[in-house]
Amino acid sequence: MFWFFNLVQILDFFYHKDIYLCLVFELLYCSLFQILHKVGGCGLPVYVVHRCAQDMFTALTFLQKNRIVHGDIKLSNVMWSGDSELFKLVDFGLSFID
Repeated sequence: MFWFFNLVQILDFFYHKDIYLCLVFELLYCSLFQILHKVGGCGLPVYVVHRCAQDMFTALTFLQKNRIVHGDIKLSNVMWSGDSELFKLVDFGLSFID
């Protein structure tokens, strides 16, 4: 199985009532939107901004090399993983291959 650390990982899938495809993702802690809301407009430390930018650059570079367009990048689709200490890109519902 291919593993890429800056994209959310699908752990499993199953069909509910033999109709609905359900995906099981890794557990992530909170979104960048929630983090910014929690600090109440005070801004984030430079090292957090740098880490987020670096992680998103890595994720987007991978997607670009594989000709994948995310289609819905926003604060709520960037999640923090406390386990791996990485920001991860999630929600590929609008993604497509270029």
